[in-house]
Amino acid sequence: MEIYGNNSTAAVSYTRFGTTQNLEPQTYDLWVDGVFVLNTAKGNLPADTDIDSFMFIGENSTNNDAIIYIDDIEYSNTLTLTTLPISLTSFTGKPRDQSILLNWETASEINNRYFEILKSVNGNTFTAIGTLKGCGTTNTKKTYSFVDENPAAGTNYYQLVQYDLDGKSTKSKIIAVKSPIASSSLTVYAAPGSVNISINAANETDGALQIFDITGKKINETKLNVRKGVNTLGLPLNLNSGIYIINFVTASKVISSKFMKE
Repeated sequence: MEIYGNNSTAAVSYTRFGTTQNLEPQTYDLWVDGVFVLNTAKGNLPADTDIDSFMFIGENSTNNDAIIYIDDIEYSNTLTLTTLPISLTSFTGKPRDQSILLNWETASEINNRYFEILKSVNGNTFTAIGTLKGCGTTNTKKTYSFVDENPAAGTNYYQLVQYDLDGKSTKSKIIAVKSPIASSSLTVYAAPGSVNISINAANETDGALQIFDITGKKINETKLNVRKGVNTLGLPLNLNSGIYIINFVTASKVISSKFMKE
């Protein structure tokens, strides 16, 4: 178990397990077996005084009793900390109509060139969806906002990457925001000489329509880009009578439906 505490009034960073970790003022990070467990506020110790003790409190027990075994204890004040180029005091997101509004605030900035906004649908793989110019160097509070106009259905994950004037970067914590839009849906009607398809898409995306017969043989595949909302198209296919399966495949999900050609 490793604890990294920052009892100062400025955000700092430290390098551990091959990555740079951000540590906000008067908080500490807890690692167990090399795995990051949590970041939380410290107790009642006044800011900028030395941290010389830790207390573990057992909760959610009938008698408030707990047993903890700790060995191989090592205490050090020699960990090199680096003042961060920004002091990020908040980073939040909330649904707004069919979009998601992101807000963040800094208490101070040093050589802050810009922010890059990252998004993920699984919390692991992130892609950039926009940038916002920073305020350079300032000791006054600054607020920023960014609107994700194309959120995925379900939970979306966001992270900020802050870039210095010299190209160095630091990442914020990851936040999760539930999207206000419904999941995508797919309906199909097989007419003589054509297959008519309606896709109600949760967001704009590229994908592929795949049609299989009941034996699993692929009959057709069509690449397409769909916009958010209802998309209709007709495929010029003259199918035999029987049951078919249609898939709409995107980078993040597969929507399937069965249909019959009489």
